Amino acid sequence: ASKIIEEQKIDKLITVSWTFTSHLIGNKLKKKFPYLFWLADTIDIFSFNGKINNLFLYKGRNRNIEKKIFLNANHNTVLTEKIKQKYVELFPEIEHKIAVNHNIYTPNSFDYKKEPIPDSKTIKLLFLGTLTEEARSPKRMLSIFDRLIKKYSDCNFVLDFYGEFTDTISSFNEYPHLINKSIFLHGFISRDEVNLAIKRADILLNVGNKNEFQEPSKLIEYMYSGKKILNFCSIEADTSLELIEKYPLKLNVLSNDKCNENLLANIFGFLKSSETIDKESLKLILNDYLLDEVADRYMNIIKKDLN
Repeated sequence: ASKIIEEQKIDKLITVSWTFTSHLIGNKLKKKFPYLFWLADTIDIFSFNGKINNLFLYKGRNRNIEKKIFLNANHNTVLTEKIKQKYVELFPEIEHKIAVNHNIYTPNSFDYKKEPIPDSKTIKLLFLGTLTEEARSPKRMLSIFDRLIKKYSDCNFVLDFYGEFTDTISSFNEYPHLINKSIFLHGFISRDEVNLAIKRADILLNVGNKNEFQEPSKLIEYMYSGKKILNFCSIEADTSLELIEKYPLKLNVLSNDKCNENLLANIFGFLKSSETIDKESLKLILNDYLLDEVADRYMNIIKKDLN
């Protein structure tokens, strides 16, 4: 990095965490080249993230290091307003030089529209991603669908899961009567296969993360498809709620919703509904996550420093 900076006369530096090591490198480069404009872009929170850190042993040390990074950088960016406010609470000195810049989503030209099948009694649901018992458990979702399938037995429910579920196999095994009948577990698939799977689906399933300081980037891809989204929240402060708020084709199952007849009827009504959304409306909803908008925010931060 030092060689590139010297040979190419670089005067702007952006470091991106995850992993946090890149910020440590950026901090050393800033000391060596004080004229560098350094933007520290934090994708995943670090010092107060109990999922990746031993907070019992290293909480103080990690916080001191992260504070040094934020203070030494010329500017900092994080993914959500909630993360920004948390960092300002921890390090009030950085309030004037921290901003929100979201995940990037680059749209593709794939046509996700599914041709309707008249009088079809099959409802195809799709989950893409990773499930873990600790952070993103399918337990509640499976329990609700078990009851839903029994209640509406004249419908053919097909739930396809693609991704990594090794940690949650025991949860799926609690429903042997559904496995390979209504619930189908698959491994990882290619990008092209993902597009086809989304196209074939009627509804996309999301399970919220128990980490309240994370932007669920998969939901951006879900929304861009224009499909209905059934969103299962894992905690009261589920970050998916904020991201999906403006999207009209969604139903949120909140963490404190009781699985009663009313909830089952609401879910079934949503699954059977036929609302759609046009591309222009989608673009407006997702504008903050599109490449040009995210790039412009980075450039505006740099231009502000130049001024």
